[in-house]
Amino acid sequence: MIEGAHVRLRKVERQDLPLLHKWMNDRDVVAWARFSPEHMTSLAAVEKWYEKEL
Repeated sequence: MIEGAHVRLRKVERQDLPLLHKWMNDRDVVAWARFSPEHMTSLAAVEKWYEKEL
């Protein structure tokens, strides 16, 4: 974990997937991320990404 004065960064865990799914389908969040705002992601797709990448 990396901790700063205003932020804490840690490895993504399986329990985070529902929140990641919510963020990946939020236009305000994806406008600032590498995801296309028109791109809707299923929870199954997020789980598949997690298994592949982490």
